[in-house]
Amino acid sequence: MYAQMWANIASSTGFGMVVQLLKFLTELMTPSQIDEALLLAKECKDRNFSGC
Repeated sequence: MYAQMWANIASSTGFGMVVQLLKFLTELMTPSQIDEALLLAKECKDRNFSGC
């Protein structure tokens, strides 16, 4: 899940090369795991990447 979290963060900053990684990770994860990774990414960004 943390790989998905960091990939989402990288994607949101415009790092285009991460698109394929996100696609790959999404295929391996359940919808609930993806939702949790997205929540982790949001919380991490909200804390200015402290404690992630």
